[in-house]
Amino acid sequence: MARKICVKLILELRESGLSVNQIASSRHISKHSVSDVFRIAKEKDIRFKDIQFLDPDEVYRLVYPDKHVNETMYEEESNIFFHDYSNHIVNDDVLARLISMPNVIVTSHKAFLTKEALSNIADTTLANIREFFSSDRCVNEVCYKCGKITDCKLLHDKNCF
Repeated sequence: MARKICVKLILELRESGLSVNQIASSRHISKHSVSDVFRIAKEKDIRFKDIQFLDPDEVYRLVYPDKHVNETMYEEESNIFFHDYSNHIVNDDVLARLISMPNVIVTSHKAFLTKEALSNIADTTLANIREFFSSDRCVNEVCYKCGKITDCKLLHDKNCF
């Protein structure tokens, strides 16, 4: 399930004079999503000054009244769903509580299959390639020797890859 976009923030940034492209790139969301908020807000005559004191969830429901009515997301799945724990007890109280409820379905996160996520993956990959070829390093390099992302304590005489 994709995360809800922050409609209130988009409207605030629009009010401050930022364009669709500027908002999309600064908030890491698709231009289509920002344009959609702009269009619906215009159709419903919703301006930031009208909603500035409302809760962000209320603003979201004003713009998208039928979306995400009963959906929630468990965001700690990275240590659970991508490993095989078939023969182990998972020590996660929240997940255990969710699984025990008869009206809950637990699935792994699939947001990487959206156009927005794939675009972000492609942008990051290309930026990594450019950075590597210009400086022989990459800020997103993951050390395959110790698995740490940025704070690898091993002294390497060359890149990990």
